[in-house]
Amino acid sequence: MLFLGACAAAPVLLHLGALGFYSDDWAFLRVAALARPNTFAGVFSDLLISGLWDRPVEALCWAAGYSLFGLGPPFRALGYHELNLAVNVVGIWLLYLALVRLRAGRSKALAAAALYAVLPHYSTDRLWASALHMDLMMTLYFASLLADLEALGSQRYRLWRATSLICMVVALLGYELALPLFVASLIVLRLEAGRLTTKALERWRWTAATTVGTLVLLMAQKFAFSPRLKSSNAGFLMKLVSGIARYFRALCEAGWISAVDYGAALPRTAWRLASERFDPRILALALVVATAAFCLLRRAARADAAENREAKSDGALAALGLLVFGLGYGVFLGVGVDVTSTGLGNRANQVAALGAALVMASAAGRLGVRGPTVFAGTVALAAGLSCFVSASIAPYWAAAWTKEQEVAADIRARFDDLPRGGTFLLDGVCPFVGPATVFQSSWDLQGMLSVLYGDQSCKADVVNETLKFEEHVFTKDFYGWAYPYPYGENVILFNFKTKETLRLKDRKTALEYFARHPIDHAAECGKSADGKGVRVF
Repeated sequence: MLFLGACAAAPVLLHLGALGFYSDDWAFLRVAALARPNTFAGVFSDLLISGLWDRPVEALCWAAGYSLFGLGPPFRALGYHELNLAVNVVGIWLLYLALVRLRAGRSKALAAAALYAVLPHYSTDRLWASALHMDLMMTLYFASLLADLEALGSQRYRLWRATSLICMVVALLGYELALPLFVASLIVLRLEAGRLTTKALERWRWTAATTVGTLVLLMAQKFAFSPRLKSSNAGFLMKLVSGIARYFRALCEAGWISAVDYGAALPRTAWRLASERFDPRILALALVVATAAFCLLRRAARADAAENREAKSDGALAALGLLVFGLGYGVFLGVGVDVTSTGLGNRANQVAALGAALVMASAAGRLGVRGPTVFAGTVALAAGLSCFVSASIAPYWAAAWTKEQEVAADIRARFDDLPRGGTFLLDGVCPFVGPATVFQSSWDLQGMLSVLYGDQSCKADVVNETLKFEEHVFTKDFYGWAYPYPYGENVILFNFKTKETLRLKDRKTALEYFARHPIDHAAECGKSADGKGVRVF
Protein backbone atom coordinates (compact mmCIF):
# COMPACT_ATOMS: atom_id res chain seq x y z
CA MET A 1 0.00 0.00 0.00
CA LEU A 2 2.91 2.33 0.68
CA PHE A 3 4.19 1.68 -2.84
CA LEU A 4 0.80 2.49 -4.39
CA GLY A 5 0.56 5.67 -2.35
CA ALA A 6 4.00 6.68 -3.60
CA CYS A 7 2.93 5.98 -7.19
CA ALA A 8 -0.13 8.21 -6.78
CA ALA A 9 2.03 11.00 -5.34
CA ALA A 10 4.93 10.71 -7.80
CA PRO A 11 3.43 12.66 -10.77
CA VAL A 12 2.93 15.81 -8.64
CA LEU A 13 5.37 15.34 -5.77
CA LEU A 14 8.20 17.54 -7.07
CA HIS A 15 5.96 20.48 -7.99
CA LEU A 16 3.12 20.23 -5.47
CA GLY A 17 4.06 23.47 -3.71
CA ALA A 18 4.43 25.34 -7.01
CA LEU A 19 0.95 24.58 -8.34
CA GLY A 20 -1.74 27.24 -8.24
CA PHE A 21 -5.20 28.13 -9.47
CA TYR A 22 -6.21 27.92 -13.12
CA SER A 23 -9.19 28.64 -15.38
CA ASP A 24 -12.44 27.56 -13.64
CA ASP A 25 -10.73 27.74 -10.24
CA TRP A 26 -10.95 31.52 -10.32
CA ALA A 27 -14.65 31.56 -11.19
CA PHE A 28 -15.41 29.43 -8.11
CA LEU A 29 -12.97 31.30 -5.86
CA ARG A 30 -14.62 34.56 -6.90
CA VAL A 31 -17.97 33.28 -5.65
CA ALA A 32 -16.41 31.90 -2.47
CA ALA A 33 -14.41 35.03 -1.61
CA LEU A 34 -17.35 37.40 -2.14
CA ALA A 35 -20.03 35.20 -0.55
CA ARG A 36 -22.06 36.84 2.21
CA PRO A 37 -21.98 35.54 4.85
CA ASN A 38 -18.48 34.25 4.19
CA THR A 39 -19.09 30.98 6.01
CA PHE A 40 -19.19 27.39 4.81
CA ALA A 41 -22.97 27.54 4.43
CA GLY A 42 -22.83 30.93 2.71
CA VAL A 43 -20.14 29.83 0.25
CA PHE A 44 -21.92 26.55 -0.50
CA SER A 45 -25.22 28.33 -1.08
CA ASP A 46 -23.71 30.94 -3.41
CA LEU A 47 -21.86 28.27 -5.40
CA LEU A 48 -25.11 26.39 -5.96
CA ILE A 49 -26.84 29.58 -7.08
CA SER A 50 -23.93 30.38 -9.42
CA GLY A 51 -24.77 27.32 -11.52
CA LEU A 52 -23.75 24.15 -9.68
CA TRP A 53 -27.24 22.80 -8.94
CA ASP A 54 -26.51 19.83 -11.22
CA ARG A 55 -23.21 19.11 -9.40
CA PRO A 56 -23.81 20.00 -5.73
CA VAL A 57 -20.86 17.89 -4.56
CA GLU A 58 -18.56 20.08 -6.66
CA ALA A 59 -19.94 23.07 -4.76
CA LEU A 60 -19.41 21.13 -1.52
CA CYS A 61 -15.76 20.44 -2.44
CA TRP A 62 -15.06 24.13 -3.10
CA ALA A 63 -16.89 25.26 0.02
CA ALA A 64 -14.93 22.75 2.12
CA GLY A 65 -11.63 23.69 0.49
CA TYR A 66 -12.21 27.41 0.95
CA SER A 67 -13.28 26.92 4.57
CA LEU A 68 -10.21 24.78 5.31
CA PHE A 69 -7.51 26.61 3.38
CA GLY A 70 -8.79 30.07 2.58
CA LEU A 71 -7.14 32.01 -0.22
CA GLY A 72 -4.75 34.69 0.98
CA PRO A 73 -3.33 37.13 -0.05
CA PRO A 74 -0.81 36.09 -1.11
CA PHE A 75 -2.77 33.49 -3.03
CA ARG A 76 -2.21 30.04 -1.55
CA ALA A 77 -3.18 26.87 -3.41
CA LEU A 78 -1.12 24.20 -1.62
CA GLY A 79 -3.90 22.97 0.66
CA TYR A 80 -6.28 22.42 -2.26
CA HIS A 81 -3.71 20.32 -4.09
CA GLU A 82 -2.78 18.35 -0.99
CA LEU A 83 -6.45 17.47 -0.53
CA ASN A 84 -6.66 16.40 -4.17
CA LEU A 85 -3.58 14.21 -3.75
CA ALA A 86 -4.98 12.58 -0.59
CA VAL A 87 -8.22 11.69 -2.42
CA ASN A 88 -6.18 10.20 -5.28
CA VAL A 89 -4.08 8.08 -2.93
CA VAL A 90 -7.17 6.64 -1.21
CA GLY A 91 -8.70 5.93 -4.62
CA ILE A 92 -5.67 3.93 -5.76
CA TRP A 93 -5.74 1.89 -2.54
CA LEU A 94 -9.43 1.11 -3.01
CA LEU A 95 -8.85 0.13 -6.65
CA TYR A 96 -6.21 -2.38 -5.59
CA LEU A 97 -8.48 -3.87 -2.91
CA ALA A 98 -11.38 -4.13 -5.37
CA LEU A 99 -9.22 -5.92 -7.96
CA VAL A 100 -7.96 -8.36 -5.33
CA ARG A 101 -11.55 -8.98 -4.28
CA LEU A 102 -12.38 -9.65 -7.96
CA ARG A 103 -9.69 -12.36 -8.01
CA ALA A 104 -7.47 -10.56 -10.51
CA GLY A 105 -4.45 -11.95 -8.66
CA ARG A 106 -2.36 -9.82 -6.32
CA SER A 107 0.40 -9.27 -8.86
CA LYS A 108 -1.94 -8.09 -11.62
CA ALA A 109 -4.04 -6.08 -9.17
CA LEU A 110 -0.88 -4.35 -7.99
CA ALA A 111 0.24 -3.79 -11.60
CA ALA A 112 -3.11 -2.30 -12.69
CA ALA A 113 -3.38 -0.02 -9.65
CA ALA A 114 0.23 1.19 -10.00
CA LEU A 115 -0.22 1.89 -13.71
CA TYR A 116 -3.47 3.76 -13.16
CA ALA A 117 -1.74 5.86 -10.50
CA VAL A 118 0.93 7.14 -12.90
CA LEU A 119 -0.70 7.09 -16.35
CA PRO A 120 -0.51 10.51 -18.06
CA HIS A 121 -3.90 10.02 -19.77
CA TYR A 122 -5.61 12.16 -17.10
CA SER A 123 -2.67 14.19 -15.78
CA THR A 124 -4.82 17.34 -15.52
CA ASP A 125 -6.91 15.78 -12.76
CA ARG A 126 -3.85 15.62 -10.53
CA LEU A 127 -2.78 19.23 -11.20
CA TRP A 128 -6.03 21.20 -11.19
CA ALA A 129 -7.90 22.16 -8.03
CA SER A 130 -11.18 22.14 -9.97
CA ALA A 131 -10.75 18.40 -10.61
CA LEU A 132 -11.17 17.46 -6.94
CA HIS A 133 -14.80 16.42 -7.45
CA MET A 134 -13.71 14.20 -10.37
CA ASP A 135 -11.02 12.49 -8.31
CA LEU A 136 -13.56 12.07 -5.52
CA MET A 137 -15.97 10.54 -8.05
CA MET A 138 -13.47 7.80 -8.96
CA THR A 139 -12.50 7.15 -5.34
CA LEU A 140 -16.15 6.77 -4.37
CA TYR A 141 -16.79 4.51 -7.35
CA PHE A 142 -14.06 2.14 -6.15
CA ALA A 143 -15.51 2.30 -2.63
CA SER A 144 -18.99 1.53 -3.98
CA LEU A 145 -17.75 -1.45 -5.99
CA LEU A 146 -15.81 -2.83 -3.03
CA ALA A 147 -18.84 -2.45 -0.75
CA ASP A 148 -21.08 -4.29 -3.24
CA LEU A 149 -18.56 -7.12 -3.56
CA GLU A 150 -18.50 -7.49 0.20
CA ALA A 151 -22.31 -7.31 0.37
CA LEU A 152 -22.88 -10.36 -1.85
CA GLY A 153 -21.57 -12.82 0.72
CA SER A 154 -21.91 -10.84 3.94
CA GLN A 155 -24.43 -11.23 6.73
CA ARG A 156 -24.54 -7.42 6.83
CA TYR A 157 -25.84 -7.04 3.31
CA ARG A 158 -28.01 -4.01 4.06
CA LEU A 159 -25.16 -2.09 5.67
CA TRP A 160 -22.78 -2.75 2.79
CA ARG A 161 -25.48 -2.02 0.22
CA ALA A 162 -26.38 1.27 1.89
CA THR A 163 -22.71 2.20 1.91
CA SER A 164 -22.45 1.45 -1.79
CA LEU A 165 -25.54 3.50 -2.66
CA ILE A 166 -24.34 6.49 -0.63
CA CYS A 167 -20.97 6.37 -2.41
CA MET A 168 -22.70 6.15 -5.79
CA VAL A 169 -25.01 9.09 -5.13
CA VAL A 170 -22.24 11.34 -3.81
CA ALA A 171 -19.93 10.38 -6.68
CA LEU A 172 -22.47 11.15 -9.40
CA LEU A 173 -23.69 14.35 -7.76
CA GLY A 174 -20.10 15.49 -8.11
CA TYR A 175 -19.52 14.47 -11.71
CA GLU A 176 -21.36 12.18 -14.09
CA LEU A 177 -18.37 10.73 -15.99
CA ALA A 178 -18.43 7.48 -13.98
CA LEU A 179 -22.16 6.86 -14.47
CA PRO A 180 -21.65 4.06 -17.05
CA LEU A 181 -19.21 2.34 -14.66
CA PHE A 182 -22.00 1.70 -12.17
CA VAL A 183 -23.92 -0.09 -14.93
CA ALA A 184 -20.81 -2.13 -15.79
CA SER A 185 -20.46 -3.02 -12.11
CA LEU A 186 -23.78 -4.88 -12.29
CA ILE A 187 -22.26 -7.21 -14.92
CA VAL A 188 -19.20 -7.83 -12.76
CA LEU A 189 -21.33 -8.40 -9.67
CA ARG A 190 -23.57 -10.84 -11.54
CA LEU A 191 -20.56 -12.92 -12.51
CA GLU A 192 -19.31 -12.88 -8.94
CA ALA A 193 -22.72 -13.81 -7.54
CA GLY A 194 -22.96 -16.74 -9.96
CA ARG A 195 -20.00 -18.43 -8.34
CA LEU A 196 -21.32 -17.99 -4.80
CA THR A 197 -24.78 -19.09 -3.60
CA THR A 198 -28.43 -18.81 -4.60
CA LYS A 199 -28.79 -16.18 -1.88
CA ALA A 200 -26.03 -14.13 -3.52
CA LEU A 201 -28.01 -14.16 -6.78
CA GLU A 202 -31.08 -12.90 -4.96
CA ARG A 203 -29.01 -10.16 -3.42
CA TRP A 204 -27.65 -9.25 -6.83
CA ARG A 205 -31.21 -8.80 -8.16
CA TRP A 206 -31.98 -6.39 -5.35
CA THR A 207 -28.65 -4.64 -5.95
CA ALA A 208 -29.45 -4.28 -9.65
CA ALA A 209 -32.94 -2.95 -8.98
CA THR A 210 -31.80 -0.34 -6.46
CA THR A 211 -28.84 0.69 -8.65
CA VAL A 212 -30.98 1.20 -11.75
CA GLY A 213 -33.64 3.05 -9.78
CA THR A 214 -31.08 5.38 -8.21
CA LEU A 215 -29.38 6.01 -11.56
CA VAL A 216 -32.73 6.96 -13.12
CA LEU A 217 -33.33 9.48 -10.34
CA LEU A 218 -29.83 10.91 -10.70
CA MET A 219 -30.21 11.23 -14.46
CA ALA A 220 -33.51 13.05 -13.94
CA GLN A 221 -31.71 15.45 -11.60
CA LYS A 222 -29.04 16.08 -14.26
CA PHE A 223 -31.61 16.73 -16.97
CA ALA A 224 -33.54 19.07 -14.67
CA PHE A 225 -30.61 21.26 -13.63
CA SER A 226 -27.82 20.91 -16.23
CA PRO A 227 -27.68 23.81 -18.73
CA ARG A 228 -25.41 21.67 -20.93
CA LEU A 229 -28.25 19.21 -21.55
CA LYS A 230 -30.85 21.93 -22.16
CA SER A 231 -28.88 24.01 -24.61
CA SER A 232 -29.90 22.20 -27.82
CA ASN A 233 -33.27 22.68 -29.54
CA ALA A 234 -32.74 19.75 -31.93
CA GLY A 235 -35.21 16.87 -32.04
CA PHE A 236 -34.65 13.60 -30.20
CA LEU A 237 -33.50 11.70 -33.29
CA MET A 238 -31.04 14.43 -34.27
CA LYS A 239 -29.68 14.55 -30.72
CA LEU A 240 -29.26 10.77 -30.73
CA VAL A 241 -27.43 10.72 -34.07
CA SER A 242 -25.14 13.61 -33.12
CA GLY A 243 -24.52 12.02 -29.70
CA ILE A 244 -23.48 8.72 -31.26
CA ALA A 245 -21.21 10.58 -33.68
CA ARG A 246 -19.62 12.49 -30.78
CA TYR A 247 -19.13 9.30 -28.82
CA PHE A 248 -17.33 7.44 -31.60
CA ARG A 249 -15.24 10.49 -32.41
CA ALA A 250 -14.17 10.72 -28.76
CA LEU A 251 -13.49 6.98 -28.71
CA CYS A 252 -11.29 7.17 -31.81
CA GLU A 253 -9.34 10.15 -30.47
CA ALA A 254 -8.90 8.44 -27.10
CA GLY A 255 -7.85 5.20 -28.75
CA TRP A 256 -5.15 7.01 -30.68
CA ILE A 257 -3.86 8.74 -27.55
CA SER A 258 -3.75 5.48 -25.57
CA ALA A 259 -2.34 3.33 -28.36
CA VAL A 260 0.15 5.82 -29.78
CA ASP A 261 1.06 8.88 -27.65
CA TYR A 262 0.84 6.98 -24.36
CA GLY A 263 1.21 3.48 -25.81
CA ALA A 264 3.60 2.37 -28.53
CA ALA A 265 5.13 5.86 -28.80
CA LEU A 266 5.44 6.42 -25.03
CA PRO A 267 9.27 6.36 -25.15
CA ARG A 268 9.17 8.99 -27.92
CA THR A 269 6.74 11.11 -25.87
CA ALA A 270 9.07 10.89 -22.87
CA TRP A 271 12.05 11.86 -25.05
CA ARG A 272 10.27 14.91 -26.48
CA LEU A 273 9.30 16.14 -23.02
CA ALA A 274 12.84 15.58 -21.78
CA SER A 275 14.20 17.53 -24.76
CA GLU A 276 11.87 20.43 -23.99
CA ARG A 277 12.31 20.68 -20.21
CA PHE A 278 14.72 18.13 -18.75
CA ASP A 279 14.78 17.83 -14.97
CA PRO A 280 17.14 15.18 -13.51
CA ARG A 281 14.94 14.96 -10.41
CA ILE A 282 12.04 13.71 -12.56
CA LEU A 283 14.27 11.10 -14.17
CA ALA A 284 15.48 9.94 -10.74
CA LEU A 285 11.88 9.76 -9.49
CA ALA A 286 10.80 7.69 -12.50
CA LEU A 287 13.72 5.31 -12.00
CA VAL A 288 12.79 4.86 -8.33
CA VAL A 289 9.18 4.07 -9.27
CA ALA A 290 10.29 1.62 -11.99
CA THR A 291 12.78 -0.12 -9.69
CA ALA A 292 10.28 -0.44 -6.82
CA ALA A 293 7.62 -1.70 -9.25
CA PHE A 294 9.97 -4.33 -10.64
CA CYS A 295 10.99 -5.65 -7.22
CA LEU A 296 7.50 -5.72 -5.72
CA LEU A 297 5.77 -7.13 -8.79
CA ARG A 298 8.30 -9.89 -9.28
CA ARG A 299 7.90 -10.91 -5.68
CA ALA A 300 4.08 -10.75 -5.95
CA ALA A 301 4.07 -12.78 -9.17
CA ARG A 302 6.29 -15.45 -7.60
CA ALA A 303 4.01 -15.58 -4.55
CA ASP A 304 0.93 -15.98 -6.78
CA ALA A 305 2.59 -18.84 -8.64
CA ALA A 306 3.87 -20.53 -5.48
CA GLU A 307 0.51 -20.40 -3.72
CA ASN A 308 -1.37 -21.32 -6.93
CA ARG A 309 -3.92 -18.60 -6.23
CA GLU A 310 -7.10 -18.67 -8.26
CA ALA A 311 -7.14 -15.65 -10.59
CA LYS A 312 -9.08 -14.37 -13.52
CA SER A 313 -7.53 -15.03 -16.93
CA ASP A 314 -5.62 -12.29 -18.72
CA GLY A 315 -8.33 -12.39 -21.38
CA ALA A 316 -11.05 -11.64 -18.83
CA LEU A 317 -9.04 -8.74 -17.41
CA ALA A 318 -8.43 -7.38 -20.92
CA ALA A 319 -12.13 -7.68 -21.76
CA LEU A 320 -13.02 -5.80 -18.59
CA GLY A 321 -10.46 -3.13 -19.48
CA LEU A 322 -11.86 -2.68 -23.00
CA LEU A 323 -15.38 -2.44 -21.59
CA VAL A 324 -14.33 0.23 -19.10
CA PHE A 325 -12.41 2.11 -21.79
CA GLY A 326 -15.45 2.19 -24.06
CA LEU A 327 -17.82 3.20 -21.27
CA GLY A 328 -15.42 5.93 -20.19
CA TYR A 329 -16.85 8.25 -22.83
CA GLY A 330 -20.46 7.08 -22.56
CA VAL A 331 -21.76 10.30 -20.99
CA PHE A 332 -20.64 12.24 -24.05
CA LEU A 333 -23.60 10.85 -25.93
CA GLY A 334 -25.38 13.82 -24.33
CA VAL A 335 -22.76 16.58 -24.48
CA GLY A 336 -19.73 17.39 -26.60
CA VAL A 337 -16.14 16.83 -25.51
CA ASP A 338 -12.60 17.43 -26.72
CA VAL A 339 -10.40 14.44 -25.90
CA THR A 340 -6.79 15.59 -25.57
CA SER A 341 -3.48 14.13 -24.43
CA THR A 342 -2.75 17.16 -22.22
CA GLY A 343 -4.51 20.40 -21.28
CA LEU A 344 -7.86 20.91 -19.57
CA GLY A 345 -9.63 18.52 -21.96
CA ASN A 346 -7.36 15.76 -20.70
CA ARG A 347 -9.63 15.39 -17.64
CA ALA A 348 -12.22 13.59 -19.77
CA ASN A 349 -9.92 10.54 -19.96
CA GLN A 350 -10.08 9.68 -16.26
CA VAL A 351 -12.47 6.73 -16.50
CA ALA A 352 -11.07 5.41 -19.79
CA ALA A 353 -7.57 5.50 -18.28
CA LEU A 354 -8.70 2.83 -15.83
CA GLY A 355 -9.58 0.61 -18.79
CA ALA A 356 -6.18 1.31 -20.33
CA ALA A 357 -4.45 0.30 -17.08
CA LEU A 358 -6.39 -2.98 -16.94
CA VAL A 359 -5.52 -3.79 -20.56
CA MET A 360 -1.84 -3.00 -19.95
CA ALA A 361 -1.78 -5.21 -16.85
CA SER A 362 -3.41 -8.07 -18.75
CA ALA A 363 -0.93 -7.67 -21.63
CA ALA A 364 1.94 -7.85 -19.15
CA GLY A 365 0.30 -10.95 -17.68
CA ARG A 366 0.35 -12.61 -21.10
CA LEU A 367 4.06 -11.86 -21.38
CA GLY A 368 4.43 -13.14 -17.83
CA VAL A 369 4.04 -16.74 -18.99
CA ARG A 370 7.77 -16.46 -19.67
CA GLY A 371 8.34 -15.84 -15.99
CA PRO A 372 7.78 -13.30 -13.18
CA THR A 373 10.84 -11.31 -14.26
CA VAL A 374 9.38 -10.59 -17.71
CA PHE A 375 6.01 -9.64 -16.20
CA ALA A 376 7.57 -7.35 -13.61
CA GLY A 377 9.99 -5.82 -16.12
CA THR A 378 7.21 -5.01 -18.59
CA VAL A 379 5.05 -3.27 -15.99
CA ALA A 380 8.06 -1.50 -14.45
CA LEU A 381 9.07 -0.10 -17.85
CA ALA A 382 5.54 1.16 -18.56
CA ALA A 383 5.18 2.60 -15.04
CA GLY A 384 8.57 4.33 -15.15
CA LEU A 385 7.93 5.94 -18.54
CA SER A 386 4.38 6.93 -17.56
CA CYS A 387 5.64 8.46 -14.31
CA PHE A 388 8.30 10.40 -16.20
CA VAL A 389 5.76 11.79 -18.68
CA SER A 390 3.19 12.66 -16.01
CA ALA A 391 5.78 14.34 -13.80
CA SER A 392 7.21 16.22 -16.82
CA ILE A 393 3.81 17.83 -17.50
CA ALA A 394 3.62 19.32 -13.99
CA PRO A 395 6.39 21.96 -14.54
CA TYR A 396 4.26 23.63 -17.23
CA TRP A 397 1.50 24.13 -14.69
CA ALA A 398 3.96 25.47 -12.14
CA ALA A 399 5.32 27.93 -14.71
CA ALA A 400 1.80 29.04 -15.63
CA TRP A 401 1.05 29.79 -11.97
CA THR A 402 4.25 31.84 -11.69
CA LYS A 403 3.17 33.90 -14.71
CA GLU A 404 -0.33 34.38 -13.25
CA GLN A 405 1.17 35.76 -10.05
CA GLU A 406 3.43 38.14 -12.01
CA VAL A 407 0.47 39.49 -13.95
CA ALA A 408 -1.70 39.85 -10.83
CA ALA A 409 1.08 41.67 -8.92
CA ASP A 410 1.72 44.05 -11.82
CA ILE A 411 -1.97 44.91 -12.22
CA ARG A 412 -2.38 45.48 -8.47
CA ALA A 413 0.67 47.76 -8.39
CA ARG A 414 -0.49 49.88 -11.34
CA PHE A 415 -4.20 50.18 -10.61
CA ASP A 416 -5.45 51.25 -7.19
CA ASP A 417 -9.00 50.49 -8.26
CA LEU A 418 -10.80 49.06 -11.25
CA PRO A 419 -13.63 50.97 -12.95
CA ARG A 420 -16.90 50.03 -11.23
CA GLY A 421 -19.27 48.58 -13.78
CA GLY A 422 -16.55 48.83 -16.42
CA THR A 423 -14.34 46.38 -18.31
CA PHE A 424 -10.66 45.46 -17.95
CA LEU A 425 -9.04 43.99 -21.07
CA LEU A 426 -5.65 42.28 -20.74
CA ASP A 427 -3.17 42.10 -23.63
CA GLY A 428 0.47 41.02 -23.92
CA VAL A 429 0.17 37.71 -22.05
CA CYS A 430 0.41 34.27 -23.62
CA PRO A 431 -2.76 32.39 -22.66
CA PHE A 432 -0.89 29.12 -22.07
CA VAL A 433 2.43 27.75 -20.90
CA GLY A 434 2.41 24.49 -22.80
CA PRO A 435 -0.86 22.75 -21.85
CA ALA A 436 -1.41 24.85 -18.71
CA THR A 437 -3.70 27.90 -18.68
CA VAL A 438 -2.42 31.31 -17.60
CA PHE A 439 -5.28 33.72 -18.38
CA GLN A 440 -7.54 32.79 -21.25
CA SER A 441 -10.97 34.31 -20.75
CA SER A 442 -13.39 36.12 -18.46
CA TRP A 443 -13.72 32.93 -16.42
CA ASP A 444 -10.23 33.21 -14.97
CA LEU A 445 -9.20 36.87 -15.34
CA GLN A 446 -12.46 38.33 -14.06
CA GLY A 447 -12.48 35.88 -11.18
CA MET A 448 -8.91 36.73 -10.20
CA LEU A 449 -9.50 40.50 -10.36
CA SER A 450 -12.72 40.21 -8.35
CA VAL A 451 -10.81 38.37 -5.63
CA LEU A 452 -7.86 40.76 -5.84
CA TYR A 453 -9.95 43.94 -5.54
CA GLY A 454 -12.97 42.59 -3.67
CA ASP A 455 -15.24 43.95 -6.41
CA GLN A 456 -17.32 41.87 -8.80
CA SER A 457 -18.88 44.76 -10.74
CA CYS A 458 -15.96 45.10 -13.18
CA LYS A 459 -15.93 42.70 -16.11
CA ALA A 460 -12.64 41.42 -17.49
CA ASP A 461 -11.38 39.45 -20.47
CA VAL A 462 -8.22 38.55 -22.36
CA VAL A 463 -7.21 39.64 -25.86
CA ASN A 464 -7.05 36.92 -28.50
CA GLU A 465 -7.72 36.39 -32.20
CA THR A 466 -11.49 36.04 -31.74
CA LEU A 467 -11.97 39.73 -30.85
CA LYS A 468 -14.38 41.54 -33.18
CA PHE A 469 -14.89 45.30 -33.17
CA GLU A 470 -18.39 46.42 -34.02
CA GLU A 471 -19.82 49.94 -33.97
CA HIS A 472 -20.88 50.08 -30.33
CA VAL A 473 -19.41 46.94 -28.78
CA PHE A 474 -16.49 44.58 -29.17
CA THR A 475 -17.02 40.83 -28.73
CA LYS A 476 -14.87 37.93 -27.63
CA ASP A 477 -15.64 34.29 -28.49
CA PHE A 478 -14.96 31.49 -26.04
CA TYR A 479 -16.08 27.88 -26.58
CA GLY A 480 -18.58 29.13 -29.17
CA TRP A 481 -20.14 31.80 -26.93
CA ALA A 482 -19.84 35.50 -27.87
CA TYR A 483 -19.25 37.89 -24.94
CA PRO A 484 -20.15 41.54 -25.80
CA TYR A 485 -18.48 44.55 -24.14
CA PRO A 486 -19.54 48.17 -24.85
CA TYR A 487 -16.89 50.85 -25.43
CA GLY A 488 -16.52 53.71 -22.96
CA GLU A 489 -14.30 55.69 -20.62
CA ASN A 490 -14.61 52.90 -18.06
CA VAL A 491 -13.08 50.30 -20.44
CA ILE A 492 -9.38 49.88 -19.66
CA LEU A 493 -6.96 47.96 -21.86
CA PHE A 494 -3.65 47.02 -20.25
CA ASN A 495 -0.73 45.54 -22.18
CA PHE A 496 1.35 43.52 -19.72
CA LYS A 497 4.25 43.24 -22.15
CA THR A 498 4.63 46.93 -23.09
CA LYS A 499 2.98 48.30 -19.90
CA GLU A 500 0.75 50.50 -22.06
CA THR A 501 -2.63 51.54 -20.65
CA LEU A 502 -5.47 52.76 -22.84
CA ARG A 503 -9.15 53.60 -22.49
CA LEU A 504 -11.21 52.06 -25.28
CA LYS A 505 -13.66 54.92 -25.75
CA ASP A 506 -14.84 53.85 -29.18
CA ARG A 507 -14.25 51.54 -32.13
CA LYS A 508 -11.70 53.90 -33.71
CA THR A 509 -9.49 53.88 -30.59
CA ALA A 510 -9.61 50.08 -30.47
CA LEU A 511 -8.73 49.66 -34.16
CA GLU A 512 -5.83 52.14 -33.87
CA TYR A 513 -4.39 50.25 -30.89
CA PHE A 514 -4.61 46.83 -32.54
CA ALA A 515 -3.11 48.23 -35.75
CA ARG A 516 -0.02 48.99 -33.64
CA HIS A 517 -0.25 45.70 -31.72
CA PRO A 518 -1.53 42.99 -34.08
CA ILE A 519 -2.94 39.92 -32.34
CA ASP A 520 -0.81 36.91 -33.25
CA HIS A 521 -0.56 34.52 -30.33
CA ALA A 522 0.41 31.65 -32.63
CA ALA A 523 3.63 33.44 -33.62
CA GLU A 524 4.48 34.72 -30.14
CA CYS A 525 3.21 31.92 -27.91
CA GLY A 526 2.80 28.87 -30.13
CA LYS A 527 -0.33 27.54 -31.78
CA SER A 528 -2.95 26.79 -29.15
CA ALA A 529 -6.58 25.76 -28.77
CA ASP A 530 -9.20 26.08 -26.02
CA GLY A 531 -9.07 23.11 -23.69
CA LYS A 532 -5.78 21.90 -25.18
CA GLY A 533 -3.24 24.67 -24.75
CA VAL A 534 0.01 24.44 -26.72
CA ARG A 535 1.12 20.97 -27.82
CA VAL A 536 4.36 19.89 -26.17
CA PHE A 537 4.78 16.56 -27.97
